[in-house]
Amino acid sequence: MNLTDRQRRSYLARIGYDGPLEPTLEILTVLCRARVRTVPFELLNGPDGVIPGIDAASVYERVVVRHLGGACTEVNHLFAARLADLGFEVTTYAARTWLPRARAYTEAGDHMVLAVRTEGPRTVSTSRTPSRSP
Repeated sequence: MNLTDRQRRSYLARIGYDGPLEPTLEILTVLCRARVRTVPFELLNGPDGVIPGIDAASVYERVVVRHLGGACTEVNHLFAARLADLGFEVTTYAARTWLPRARAYTEAGDHMVLAVRTEGPRTVSTSRTPSRSP
């Protein structure tokens, strides 16, 4: 996903961030918190039978322009693109989610997580704030 300069600035405005942009753990933490507080995880189209566009332009339009949210694969993909633009080393992974009632994990990798490397250990980011991994 290649963002234009205007789209990059608009994304940061959408999450309410206007601070420094160096690829450090401190800035990653602030960006993650800002994103989690402003871009909701939502699956509102599915029950109505509406199949949302998952291409980069559709996700950008929905999240940044219309101020909506999206599924983890959508919002994390957009976030990964912005982090990569800022110089972070980002790797995306498919993950399985825990189903408390079933006391089991889902069968397929139906969740997206980001592994982001800064100056220290790799940091994992999902729809929440980052956490360090070994």
